[in-house]
Amino acid sequence: MKPKKKNAFMTFIFSFMPGAAELYMGFNKSGFSLLAIFMIFACVMAGGISDIFMGFVAIIYIVSFFHARSIASMDDEEFATFEDRYIWEEYLGEGSVKFTDKKVRTWGAVLLIIFGTSILWGYIKDIFCRIIPDSMWGDLYPIVDGLPQIVIAVILIVIGVLLIKGKKKEIDSIEEVDDGNNQNA
Repeated sequence: MKPKKKNAFMTFIFSFMPGAAELYMGFNKSGFSLLAIFMIFACVMAGGISDIFMGFVAIIYIVSFFHARSIASMDDEEFATFEDRYIWEEYLGEGSVKFTDKKVRTWGAVLLIIFGTSILWGYIKDIFCRIIPDSMWGDLYPIVDGLPQIVIAVILIVIGVLLIKGKKKEIDSIEEVDDGNNQNA
C-alpha cells in the first residue's frame, strides 16, 4: 500500500494514539513500531513493574504525536519522498538496530515468559494470602508482593552488566588491533 495523505481531521484525531496516524496514512513500519514500543512500555508500567516507565510512556506519546503531525503537515512533494522506516531507523540511523527473525522470536519469547510469570505470580500470591495466617501475612506481604519487581530488577541489572562487559571486550579488541597497527608502523 502506497502512503497517501488522507483526511486532515481524521489524521489529527488518530495522532492522539501513538502510531495510529502513521498507519492511517499508510506508513506501516513507522506506525507499527511506534504502537509496539508504546504498548510495551505501557504494559510494563501498568503491570506495576516500575514507575520509571511512566516517563518513557510520556516521551513516546509526545514524540509520536509530533511525528504524526510533522508527516501530516509535509507538502505533497516532501510527503511523496518520505520513506516508511521503523521509528528507530528515523532517529538512530539506517541499520543501527537490526532485527533478525531469531532475535524477534527470542525477545518475543522472553517477553511472553515475563508477562506469563507475572500473571501466574498474581494467582500464586492470592493462594498464599488464603493459606498464610493474618498475623504472619503482614510481615510477608511486602516480600511476596515485591518479588516480581525484585526479579525483574535483578534481570535488568544482569543484562546491563553483560552489555557493559560485551562493549568493554569490543573496545579492548579494537584497542589491541590499533596497538598492533601502531607497532607495525
